[in-house]
Amino acid sequence: MGPPYLEEHMGTTWHGGLSQLGRLIQENDPESLQWTYELWKIKECDEYVKRYRKEIHPTLWHTFPDDFDLDEAEEALIKHFKPCLNSACNPNATPLPDRYSKGMPRGHNPYAEKLAQMYGMTAKNEES
Repeated sequence: MGPPYLEEHMGTTWHGGLSQLGRLIQENDPESLQWTYELWKIKECDEYVKRYRKEIHPTLWHTFPDDFDLDEAEEALIKHFKPCLNSACNPNATPLPDRYSKGMPRGHNPYAEKLAQMYGMTAKNEES
């Protein structure tokens, strides 16, 4: 298999079953074998973490240490790229293209309004 993070999504580690990403990959096999999966080193997230800190803490971001952890990097990348399967910290996720949505849950993100308020974003109305 691949790197541990991807293996977790595919349900092949002690964490258990398939994630939404794992189901999407499995349900779109063999096409998904041709997809590109980007795995970033934590230091490669630096630009996005700095931008994220400036947005969340406009008056304090410059007081933060230069280093950051995996959780902050993941949150910054989710906020920037708005991936279709991440609802955490992501009130306006990019819609999943229809051709990949067979069997995938679609519809309203119940956390969108609260996340939009917390992060100063505008939650778009989603169609079910």
